[in-house]
Amino acid sequence: MFVVAMAQHGHVHIEDGMPSLHLGPRMGQFFQECLEDNKGPFIFSLVLGTLAVTVTLCLVVKQILRLRAAPICVLRECYGRMMIMPGAWAVSAILTLVCPRSAVLSELIRGQSEAFALYQFMNIIFMILSLASTPENNSEEAIGWGVIRAINDEGPKPHMAVPPLFCCCVSCFPSHLMSAKLLLRAACLVRQYVILMFLISIFGLWVIMAAPAETALKMKSWSAVVLKASAMTAVYGLFVLYKSTHDLLHDWSTTKKFISIKFVIGLSVIQGKLVSWLIHRFRHPERTCLLDPKEPESLEWVIDHWIAMLIAVESVIMVLLTSSAFPVEEVQSAKAQPCAFVEMSLERVRDVEETYADVASSDSADE
Repeated sequence: MFVVAMAQHGHVHIEDGMPSLHLGPRMGQFFQECLEDNKGPFIFSLVLGTLAVTVTLCLVVKQILRLRAAPICVLRECYGRMMIMPGAWAVSAILTLVCPRSAVLSELIRGQSEAFALYQFMNIIFMILSLASTPENNSEEAIGWGVIRAINDEGPKPHMAVPPLFCCCVSCFPSHLMSAKLLLRAACLVRQYVILMFLISIFGLWVIMAAPAETALKMKSWSAVVLKASAMTAVYGLFVLYKSTHDLLHDWSTTKKFISIKFVIGLSVIQGKLVSWLIHRFRHPERTCLLDPKEPESLEWVIDHWIAMLIAVESVIMVLLTSSAFPVEEVQSAKAQPCAFVEMSLERVRDVEETYADVASSDSADE
């Protein structure tokens, strides 16, 4: 993730054949310059951002305390973990607001928290599936068969024709019944993003610090491509799960849950481009606040600062959406099974499905 953030912010430079990181002024110099050059807007952004971050963190703590008062169950713990993302976005925003040198770290925090939230959402889908499928008993194999039967009650569907990859190709995909194998593969698509995000974060930082300049520049480009492809694949896997269970889990408001995760992320992508255009278009060229003395022509730190202020405000929206989408009232002590247990049950069902398929294929060959 560090590589991707460096690619976005242009902090890898070549000086005398060696990579150099331009990370802007330190906090004392940064505050002094902005209080002298652009005092009003600068103080406004700090006050508004700090207030928004404080409200967000207070709401996060309030929601976690409400969840802690609910009956003890695995679903309660996962609902609590969903509050990590708005808290992480608020912290990342205040870090960049008080010093632009932390923009790279802030980008890392937001990326990791997004991957974690998507993974937790997948876990929650599997857990509430164990409740909604209502098997006759809670044995490992019965839960897997109960989930598959409940999803297939409405008959065959084009389960693979979903956003963001194949939503326009519904006619190209045949309708079919959901299988345990497909559910497990969808879960793997989500899980790979969490793993890659973690690995690229470490590898990217090592490459920037240790590799030759040309190698670092190439690797940051490839890392950005890999992470974008991984994120797209994870969202696709999540959509397969979401679409196939939409009707079954209607009472659990899975649409609302998914929107609570992706809405602010999508908004931040759009606002980043808009803020960049506005600052390049209207910022007075004589202003020195938020500029890197080594790169006075670059406005990246200015853009990062004002985007951070917006993210701080949006973190309030995020925590409200998340609290509403994952309410305490849904937490049940009704024995929602852990995601790992449901997946193990589905693995047993998959083995049986593959055995039946092999037997059927053998019988067809004999005939």
